[in-house]
Order: sequence, then C-alpha cells, then structure tokens
Amino acid sequence: MPRMTRTPLGHRRPRRVRRALPARPASGVATLTIVMLLFFVMAMVAAYANRNLIYEQRVSVNNYRATTATSAADAGIDWAVAMLSGGRLDATCQPSVNVADSDFRSRYFQTQADGSYNHFTWVDPADPVAPRPRTVACVMTDAPVGPGSAWQCSCPIDARPTLPFVQGPAPVFRLEFIGMPGSPGRVVVRARGCSSMGYSTTIEADPNQATACQSAYGSVRPWVDAVTDLQITLGLARALPIPPVAALTVGDTITMAGANLLTVSNPDARTGVTLHTGRPIVAATPPALIGPAGSRGAGSTSLDDPELLLRSAPPAGRLDLFQTLFGMDAGTYSRQPSSVMVNCPLGCTSASIAGAVANNPGRVIWVAGDINLNDAGALGTAAVPVMLVATGDVRVSAVVTVNGFVFSGRDIQWAATAAGSTIIGSVVATRNFQGDAPVTIAYDADIMQRISLGYGSFVRVPGSWQNTTLQ
Repeated sequence: MPRMTRTPLGHRRPRRVRRALPARPASGVATLTIVMLLFFVMAMVAAYANRNLIYEQRVSVNNYRATTATSAADAGIDWAVAMLSGGRLDATCQPSVNVADSDFRSRYFQTQADGSYNHFTWVDPADPVAPRPRTVACVMTDAPVGPGSAWQCSCPIDARPTLPFVQGPAPVFRLEFIGMPGSPGRVVVRARGCSSMGYSTTIEADPNQATACQSAYGSVRPWVDAVTDLQITLGLARALPIPPVAALTVGDTITMAGANLLTVSNPDARTGVTLHTGRPIVAATPPALIGPAGSRGAGSTSLDDPELLLRSAPPAGRLDLFQTLFGMDAGTYSRQPSSVMVNCPLGCTSASIAGAVANNPGRVIWVAGDINLNDAGALGTAAVPVMLVATGDVRVSAVVTVNGFVFSGRDIQWAATAAGSTIIGSVVATRNFQGDAPVTIAYDADIMQRISLGYGSFVRVPGSWQNTTLQ
C-alpha cells in the first residue's frame, strides 16, 4: 500500500501557472451585423419621415390648386362686375369703337319693362340637349393683353368661348349670367374657376375641347386638377333712382327773352307735371303747356316752390338738388363705374362728348365743367337714351335733338341759334334756365323709366355668395 505523505498545516502546494495564449483577431461579423441593423433602423426612420414630407407636399400642392381655382372663380365675378359697367367691346372683350359691337351688359342679358333681366340663350350643336346661357371665359397668360391685364378673354355671342393654349398652371374662369324675372335690377352670375386649362394629352392641340374648363357643360366635368363653381347675385345701384316727375325742373328762375315761346309737354298720367320751378316764370309770352289728356295745361305746373329754391343753393347742412335727385354727393357719383368722365378745362363741345356717347351706350356721361352742344344732330335714341350730367352750365347753340336726360349743375341756356331744337325725356337746371329762341321740351315716360331702371353700376348683393355646381 503506497504511503501517503501529509503536508504540514499552513503549507500549500504550489499551483501550476498556465501561460495565457495570445488573443485571436476578431472576425467582425457581429460588428457588421450590428452596423447593418443600425443602418436599417435609420433607413426606416428616414423613410417614415420622408413619407410625411411627401404627404405634406401633396397636401400643399392640392391646396394651392384648389385655392387657385377658387381665386380664379372669384376673380371672374369681379371682372364681370367691372365689365357690366363698361362700353362697347369686341369678341375678345377689348374696348371697341365699332357701333356694330354691343356693350357687355346688352350682350348677355336684356332689360325688361319692370327693370328685371332676361338672359340670352343659345343651342350648342355639339350638345343640343337644351338651350344654355351665353358664356364668357378668360385665361391667365404670361404677357399683358390689355392695360394692366394678363387675362386673355373670349366674349362670343352664340358660340363656345375659344381660348389659346397656355402651358403649365394657367387659371381659367368661365361665366354665365342668369336673369331673375320679377326681381328688378338683379342678375345671377355663375362662375367656374379652374387651376389650369386641363391635363388631357390632347389639350395642347385642342385647348377648347369638350373637357376643357371653358367648354365643359352638363355632366361633362372638366379634366383639370382643381375646379370651383361659385354663384353670386348682383344688384343695380341705379344712376337715377328718383327720376324727376316734370319735363323741365329749374331750381331758380325760367327767363324767356322777347317773344320766344316755351313749349313744354308731359302726357304721362302718372307724373303729369310740365314745369317745376323755384320762382315764377319771367316771360313776355305765356308758355304753351300740354299735360295729360283731359287736364288743363295751367294745372300741370308746380311754380314758385320754396323747397326747390332752397335746394338750388342750400345752406350748410342741407342737401342740395343733386343729392336729392341722385341720392349721393357729386364726387361719389362721378366715381361710380358706370360714369364716363369727360374732362374739358376750357369747356366741352359736341365733338368732345361724341365719342363717349357713341361708345358707351347705357352709361352716364359725366362732364366736369361746362358743355356747349354746338353741332347739329341727335344725341341718344328712344331705345338707347343718353344721360348727360354736367357740373357746370349747359348751352344749346345748334339745332339738336336729345333723347334722354340732361342735368346742369348751374344754368341752362337755349341760344338764338338753337331754334328748332328739342329735348325728349327730362331736363333739370340747378339754378336758372334762359331761352333766347323757341324752346321745346317733351317728357317721355318710357325714356325716363329706361334710364331709371337700367342705368347704373352693378354691385355684389351681400350674403348671396355660395359654392355651387354648374350644369
């Protein structure tokens, strides 16, 4: 049996010391895996963030296009308000001096006897389902077309509007006018606005195809990125809200020189007044007055009216004759869109206003100063009477025939060379009327009603704006 040797207490055998082997180089697989995982996480985060960015970009683009379409429709309504107070225009909606061209208002609707409007319609051969209102359209171009304007427009009568092709975002609006029978002085404007002409592949070759913004009707919707349909009611702010009831109204005195005869007639039974003056007539020969059938001429006058005399030269704080008649002060009245300003520092003549009268049917001819009707001829017609408002004196020195309303802010003088002249409608002189030749003035109720109900400026009716769908 082998002998065991015991080690004394307090002593241990020395341990065998192992030498550590040198570390092997790392393979890098784990590190690469971790890095790739981090890259993948970062890519996921970037993709998620980019997704939100793309979404926001799409929302912004859609909002931009929708806002463009709405702004185009609203701009079309404002454009229509301005055009309805303008003069003659051609097929491109530009001002015209051709008497064969009509003004914008009479091109798209017609004034009825009660002052309401009836819109014109036409049948489209490409879509002959039902008559449609006449339309007008405009597209925004890069280069100005008219003074301060970049809208290129089309104002056809019985055809679709035709517009040129415009590349890229090009706002377009189309307008329709709807009359309101039984509602005098009101008309509905329906506007369609688009962010562009269309995204059809053939739009460049045919910008006026059936799916274009200005051409789409009924169930055909325009092929555009964004479209807005608006509707608003316009009301007429009348140029002569309170027409005079007398054929001749004079704030102060009527003076007839020598034996010249004043002939005034008013056959209208609703008004029936021939003369309305602030003071008695000064005339060697009594005037010839013709009132409504069955009445006496002498009973058709309102002479020596103290209230009228007071308004011819009112004290401070009192309304003058102009404000009483037109409903506003002269400065405000002259700035309304339907007023055509004719400024003649040395005094206007017939030649000075001839162009304004011919090119602006249905508008107020505002003469800042005096005017001398010194050329023989006619101003206005029974169908389209003239409305002549002068801040100074009005002198008739040639043989003229005026169909309409004549107002003088001061005096009216009928010169000796004006014998044979006639004014058919109504005449108002704020101060005095002097006749050096035979004077003939005839009240015409139809002319005065046509002016009172049809002349003036259109304005938006508050609360009538609405978003709708055009058919």
